[in-house]
Amino acid sequence: MTHSMARNSPEKSLRSKSERLEARISPQNKDQIIQEHEIMVLSRKDQEVFVEALFNPPEPSNKLRLAAQRYKKNMGVVSAINR
Repeated sequence: MTHSMARNSPEKSLRSKSERLEARISPQNKDQIIQEHEIMVLSRKDQEVFVEALFNPPEPSNKLRLAAQRYKKNMGVVSAINR
């Protein structure tokens, strides 16, 4: 790769843009931006549905069970139940 190709590569361009953007954001704004993207704001109904799903999850469908079995087989996962 020549120097001019490396200078114009998409990876370098993206990195440079993100670095330039980061340099323009104050430390206080960085914290606020991170916090805004980490916190989910849910309506009352969404909160109820979420908590219900956590405490009373539905039974997995056959399709999901088969997908989990394929995943475990492909990843070499050995279940403690199957030992």
